[in-house]
Amino acid sequence: MGDGEVVTCSGPGRPYDPGRDDPASASPDCGHTYTRASTGDYTVEVEVTWSVSWEATDGTGGELAPLFTEADTEVDVVESQGLVQTRAAAP
Repeated sequence: MGDGEVVTCSGPGRPYDPGRDDPASASPDCGHTYTRASTGDYTVEVEVTWSVSWEATDGTGGELAPLFTEADTEVDVVESQGLVQTRAAAP
């Protein structure tokens, strides 16, 4: 993930949908939380292993050799801080 962490996910996951997903919540499928802002870009790399099996209507089938794909991208992780103040209880 560019910060030394490795995340392994099973299955394809699902894309982020701002109308459905709360950005403050953890990923429901597979995700990573950066614990500090970057001083530059992180290089995030992804590798996908495709496993394919098939079956025909006549009952024959088999498996294909695994297919590997990979890509990387630069991401800038920024930080947002909030300040919570409590008020004294009313007498």
